[in-house]
Amino acid sequence: MGRRGLEGWGKKKWRRHVADVVARLIAALEPDDVVLGGGNVKKLKELPRGCRAGDNTNAFVGGFRLWEQGSERTLPLPPKPVASDHPKRKE
Repeated sequence: MGRRGLEGWGKKKWRRHVADVVARLIAALEPDDVVLGGGNVKKLKELPRGCRAGDNTNAFVGGFRLWEQGSERTLPLPPKPVASDHPKRKE
């Protein structure tokens, strides 16, 4: 969604794509905080809902924090497979 997208789609369409992608990521990941960075964030007329503009220098700090906290987090176990009602095929 960077410069190539902006140049290829034009500002109006690019802004719609940015809003769409951000909305989908927020719905999928359910983050507590969304910070958009990069030079093109200044080209958005308004930030997508639930977002704030940030400085790229903070990206590394945030990434390191995720790794530091990653060892403390416990991930949920994957769901157990459900037995199928269909008989298994013999091959």
